Formats: sequence, C-alpha cells, structure tokens
Amino acid sequence: MTSTAEESSMAHVLALRLVEINYADM
Repeated sequence: MTSTAEESSMAHVLALRLVEINYADM
C-alpha cells in the first residue's frame, strides 16, 4: 500500500496524455 502516490501520479500523467491527444485530434 506504499505505491498509492506512485499510482496516482501515473494516472495523472496518463490523463494529461489523453487530454493532449484529444486536443491534437481537434
């Protein structure tokens, strides 16, 4: 249970990547 911060940061990076891809598709 010590990788919660790591998982949250990875999820945040993935979300940012998805947002960038969505904006690039526009």
